[in-house]
Amino acid sequence: MYVADFEVLAFFILLFISIYMRIKYSMETEQNREFLRLVISLDAANTFDVLGAWAINYNWPPFLKYVFNTAYFFSCTLVAYIFFYYCASYFYKDRQQKVTALKFNQYFFGAYLALLLVNIPTGLLFSFEKDGTYVRGPLFSVVMLAAGFYLLENIIFILRHREAYSRHQRSILLLFTVLAVVLPLLQLFFFPEYLTNFFFGTLMVFMILLSIETPDEQELNATIENLDRLKEELEEMVEEDTRTLRTTEQQLRNLTLQMSYALTGAIDAKDRYTSGHSARVASYSRMLSARLGMNEDKQQEIYLMGLLHDVGKIGVSNKIINKPGKLTDEEYAAMKQHPVIGYKILSKITLMPEISTGARWHHERPDGRGYPDGLTVGEIPYEAQIIAVADSYDAMTSYRSYRGVMPQEAVREQVEKGKGTQFNPRIADCMLQLIDEDKEYRMHETPHDKDDTNVNQ
Repeated sequence: MYVADFEVLAFFILLFISIYMRIKYSMETEQNREFLRLVISLDAANTFDVLGAWAINYNWPPFLKYVFNTAYFFSCTLVAYIFFYYCASYFYKDRQQKVTALKFNQYFFGAYLALLLVNIPTGLLFSFEKDGTYVRGPLFSVVMLAAGFYLLENIIFILRHREAYSRHQRSILLLFTVLAVVLPLLQLFFFPEYLTNFFFGTLMVFMILLSIETPDEQELNATIENLDRLKEELEEMVEEDTRTLRTTEQQLRNLTLQMSYALTGAIDAKDRYTSGHSARVASYSRMLSARLGMNEDKQQEIYLMGLLHDVGKIGVSNKIINKPGKLTDEEYAAMKQHPVIGYKILSKITLMPEISTGARWHHERPDGRGYPDGLTVGEIPYEAQIIAVADSYDAMTSYRSYRGVMPQEAVREQVEKGKGTQFNPRIADCMLQLIDEDKEYRMHETPHDKDDTNVNQ
């Protein structure tokens, strides 16, 4: 068979494969599209190879010799270029992502095309003598190296991203790449020129065809891609809902804080002797929780507990609360009900059930002598133990009808004395640290506090 006939045969074989691909693989994927481009570029290489050979053998005008041979070298490198993009499409699922990531390959190919065009007037790659003899130029090796660049890059890419390919795909694609390098060398030393092109254009394409996904695999991959898109859409919806919830949560927090200040104001208005007490207890409680290593959310939670710890006093008679002298046993028993009353009020706030903790148990003691439930250290909520220390400290550092603010040293002595009986020792130690750091004794009630219930918020 005449060697050029192999090229004609290859053309029709590749045309048949193109039609077969369009029919069987009607569900287009990026891999299928790149494969069809590869088949077309191989057909172009075969066609221009035959036309270039005829132009030389039949001594066609020099312009046509240059055109067909230039087109042949261009299409050969284009085959390697597209083959690399075909392999890369298994890793980059999105074409735009692939094009962006492999931008350098486009620049390299553009430079190669420019060199082919420059060759026509300069003969840097190849030229023709007056008698039609084909002459290789000083940069002819660039023709081989350009295609070799993509083939070498392809081997590295497949090995680096081997997880993107099935085992048989990886084997076939690597084998194709290796043969693409070996066959031209065999052609150079052993085989007729066109015979090698035939094998390269047909046998290798059949090998790649074996690596193409089947229609079932395509359907599965399409389903996976749809699920991935659905997942992304759901994640975006969740993020949007999360942002909305955070905004709503912040609004609820602000509303809760404002309501807490309103209740605190009502308590302070009821008890003329302890105006500002709740705000100071809340502030001291937050300072203690920070010293104990609690996070910001927990500190804010304890701050609100401290702010509302005496809300139950709303249910106690004004005569009892504002009595200047000593309370009778009956009056004291009524006063001792304010933790229970506060608990009942705050427990109705279902969005923040923990906020009632401080109100009910801030008068409990580790030794079991507190009220209203007589709990011991292991039973008292930790938050309530913090508020108990802050509450007692403010009681000692506030003005009363029968005394002024206690001296700092006396307050320190009482806190030290109450460790293990009235106060949790660890929390008491944190309070002692705050006292020792307060060199100028600023942590006490001032006349300004009577008019400002939002101290140290």
